[in-house]
Amino acid sequence: MASMKVLFYNINFYYNSLKNGVEEFKENKFSSSINFGFIRDIPLNKSGKFALGIGLGLGFNSYNNNLKINQINNNLNFEFLENQREYDKNKFLSSEIQIPLEIRLRNSSINTYKFWRFYAGIKYSRLLSSKYKFDSENIKYQIDDIQLNPEKIGLTINSGFNAWRFLGKNKNKNINFHLDSKSHIINYPIDDNLNQSVVAIIKNKTWHNESWKQESTLEEFLDVFKKSKGIFRANNL
Repeated sequence: MASMKVLFYNINFYYNSLKNGVEEFKENKFSSSINFGFIRDIPLNKSGKFALGIGLGLGFNSYNNNLKINQINNNLNFEFLENQREYDKNKFLSSEIQIPLEIRLRNSSINTYKFWRFYAGIKYSRLLSSKYKFDSENIKYQIDDIQLNPEKIGLTINSGFNAWRFLGKNKNKNINFHLDSKSHIINYPIDDNLNQSVVAIIKNKTWHNESWKQESTLEEFLDVFKKSKGIFRANNL
């Protein structure tokens, strides 16, 4: 049987935490990343249990902390803010292009979708843009193209998670998400007619499925997330 190459589109949300050992440096509020992209799954044997994943994507990062940047005569000066009440926003923003490379192990075959999986690899990121925003009661400004590390390489590991993807209605036009140790849920508007896209991921030891064709029900979805103590209000959709 010929090997099948499969293209997986994905949207991922992360919590960002910066650790550098500087005592004065403090994080505040919620720092996050959102990534869009695809990964092409290329089986390396006939059974499809061993595969290579190569992808391309975009990442948008936000970092909230107490490191303030002042621009004086085209020179940048840095200082640590001690009192968070002195400002409303002190944020670093960046966008990057991402190239993930994964080794993929699973116990499925080309013709079955039910399996456990373990994917590990590296992700190369190249900076596209960066800026700094500061907002307080007395002053508000933005600095573009701040100097950040232009290239990054990080390790990635994915295993044992189930995903639900569906459309619904929601009057709330904001991006809403919930994160915990076993699940995350995100919904966001896709047009001006109250339509929302919902993505929900949960860790599950007994059932794993990876397919764009596999259907589920709202009742099954709510039952699984109720048992996992996930936060989702179905009456909003």
